[in-house]
Amino acid sequence: MDALTHAVEAYIGRSTTEETRQSATEAVKLVFENIETAYHDGQNRSARVNMLAAAYKAGVAFSKSYVGYIHAVAHSLGGQYGTPHGLANAVIMPYVLKAYGETVYKKLHKLGIAAIGSGILVERALQPADEGMDARKIAEILNNEKEKIVIIAMLDTLEYLTKGGRISKTVAFSGAVLNIKPVISVFDGEINLLGKSRGFKAGNNLLVQEIEKSGGVDFEKPVLLGYTGLSNALLLKYIEDSRFLWEQGIKDIRYTAIGSVIGTHAGPGAIAAAFFKK
Repeated sequence: MDALTHAVEAYIGRSTTEETRQSATEAVKLVFENIETAYHDGQNRSARVNMLAAAYKAGVAFSKSYVGYIHAVAHSLGGQYGTPHGLANAVIMPYVLKAYGETVYKKLHKLGIAAIGSGILVERALQPADEGMDARKIAEILNNEKEKIVIIAMLDTLEYLTKGGRISKTVAFSGAVLNIKPVISVFDGEINLLGKSRGFKAGNNLLVQEIEKSGGVDFEKPVLLGYTGLSNALLLKYIEDSRFLWEQGIKDIRYTAIGSVIGTHAGPGAIAAAFFKK
């Protein structure tokens, strides 16, 4: 929680740079994807390594952007009452962010959506917060609803799955020759191959099918699409081809560039959808 606070305060501060914002974003995503596993299973090496990386990235971010009132109050509580620093940060953060009000909403929104899956969870937290619900109750709601988050993506190439050791080089080579587009899901930070199709149009159709098979989209909660690489052209094509799926519940389809944490595994040209299933 200390690392998460480092990242959040570094991102919303007034001394940020592109480098510190990127480090903070990656730290937040790593924390959201690994903290619970690392807490419940201390022998999970992958989760522990990812939390270490999150702490490092958050440290890089705040060492150049500084921290704020959350840390100021947490240090005072620790010195006066011996409150563990991470616990103090966790308890104080919702109150300080609420006190900041509209001055940080835009930055928090950007920080959330940059991590796509954790982003819609952050947005979901703002709904009861705006209604005046206390932090403990909000935490209970998020703990229950995070299991309903679905992230499904279509990749442009099998190359990066090969580099990650998820498929063989032979399969990747055949996929390149046949123009195979894999469709994957992301759950607890793990990438799972759902299916493969030949060509972009068939890949789009498979992506839509997998979204529908997941249980359907709960349009009462946040929905976000994303893309990797420098161009959003493939995502815009997907939105046009699958407009019937989204227009039933969304007036304005929102999308964002996906950060390097997922992008490294997916490669450029990937398109993704993050939503709460019904």
